[in-house]
Amino acid sequence: MGGGGVTTAPLAIVLADKASSLSPMIRDLHLGNATRRFAGQVTVKAGAGLARFAAKLAGFPQPMQDAPFRLEIAADDRGERWTRWFGPCTTTSTLRATADGLEERFGPITTVLQPAVKQDGRLSFTTGAARFLIVPLPQWLAPQGRVAIWEREDRYHFDITGDLPAFGRAIRYVGWLAPEAA
Repeated sequence: MGGGGVTTAPLAIVLADKASSLSPMIRDLHLGNATRRFAGQVTVKAGAGLARFAAKLAGFPQPMQDAPFRLEIAADDRGERWTRWFGPCTTTSTLRATADGLEERFGPITTVLQPAVKQDGRLSFTTGAARFLIVPLPQWLAPQGRVAIWEREDRYHFDITGDLPAFGRAIRYVGWLAPEAA
């Protein structure tokens, strides 16, 4: 990504005044403007057939149980780069705010995420439109994701599911993160 410093995190732009309702740890992870690093644990469950193949193409790992998980979020003037280390596997995406929501890009696939803040400070996302390069994908082919994020016991917890409507579950990963020691 490169470039100068970010003035506002993409999620803060999309959520606007609702961002202040997020729990403190979720705010620290999602709304920071500097590079942030977190470490924790993850369990990955992969789908089958073509859905599993699609997840692999997007850079997601094979199934693993209670594996080390790291996340680095690097911000600049165009958005954020999210690098995830699932044990030995690395997956990177870029996130930016648009008029339609948050765009997250994994290689040639871009999805539009719709965030929602719950009354208890939890955060969720659903997936809207998607495209391959610049070509919009029909709903039956577009990745559909559900993300639940909450804070418990000074940890950031997540439950992330990705499905392909025509082919089934592509991936689900569940785990926790805490700020990485400096």
